[in-house]
Amino acid sequence: MRAICADQMSFLSHVSVSSVYQDLADGLWQDSGTTVRIKTHALSTIAGQLESNDATILSILHLLLSEVGGDETAFSVHYRGLQGLIHKRGGLSQLTYHLATYVVLHLTTLAMLKRLPELAPHPTSNLTLRHTRQSYPCASPLYALHGEFTSLGNSCSTQTLEIIIDMSNLTQAFTHQHQGVTNFVPTPQYHEIYSHLHRSPSAQDIDWIHESTRLAALIYTHAIIHHTTFTSAANISHQDPTMGNTTVLHALLSAVDHTDAIGCWGSMRGVFLWVCLIGGAASWGSDNPEVGFVSPQMAWMRKCFSFWAIRAVVGVGFEFADGTMEGLRMGLRIRNLLDERNL
Repeated sequence: MRAICADQMSFLSHVSVSSVYQDLADGLWQDSGTTVRIKTHALSTIAGQLESNDATILSILHLLLSEVGGDETAFSVHYRGLQGLIHKRGGLSQLTYHLATYVVLHLTTLAMLKRLPELAPHPTSNLTLRHTRQSYPCASPLYALHGEFTSLGNSCSTQTLEIIIDMSNLTQAFTHQHQGVTNFVPTPQYHEIYSHLHRSPSAQDIDWIHESTRLAALIYTHAIIHHTTFTSAANISHQDPTMGNTTVLHALLSAVDHTDAIGCWGSMRGVFLWVCLIGGAASWGSDNPEVGFVSPQMAWMRKCFSFWAIRAVVGVGFEFADGTMEGLRMGLRIRNLLDERNL
């Protein structure tokens, strides 16, 4: 935060992201007048000062984030501009550790959400790998240090923890089998898990964190065992106890919205991030986002899942950036494997 506030450009661009979060809180899927004015002011401050210093790179990154789920043309311009600045600087290795980590975390998150790896730094960069600790507080189905989930035991129900562990095992089985020459063949156990995930709670007795986890797991499991994309898995018909007949994706958005999304589920931040990554990847689709018409409902889903995921990533902190990157890379790898099979 000190680096952000030390320069007018980076401060204004950061305010633009904060303003978009306020728009979301106000239920706006398009930029409010206030957000437009802030972005315009930030752009006018940056114009003509595109030196490849830390402040400019940070400013363009924040402007990029402020356009997630918004103006795709502006997003692409900022993305290419950021890549150009990093290249001009001599690559990520020439940035300070904290700035490089901050950039890689965000761009890998966007690569997972929007499937734009060609515009992101190489996702296997080891800039953030510092495996020197004995614990990681943000365990998820994508990454848990030493495969331990004991830290979540007091933060969720037994049923929710069982789903998280099942999804972690599925992640490992799927990626391990793809290291060989054979395709993943789900065992009867995973078909049984998938069947169990279809059991919806009653409308009077809903644990919304459990429901969010269950619905994300339903998308995740369907995509993996049926060899399809997250988008296809998320758009199957679903009978929701509160919404009636809908899709799994719409039900997931509603479920997460019933939770403390601002707090990112506290000690379950890693699981919250996984849920939002799955929802976001499903809402963006398998192809590059279209420049043409996007329905307000779809734009709202994309924006919510994306900004929730970004908030979760930022909140983890630099001291645990390595674990967060491991999870993001695993998510990106799984998405790419699924998408490659459905080209």
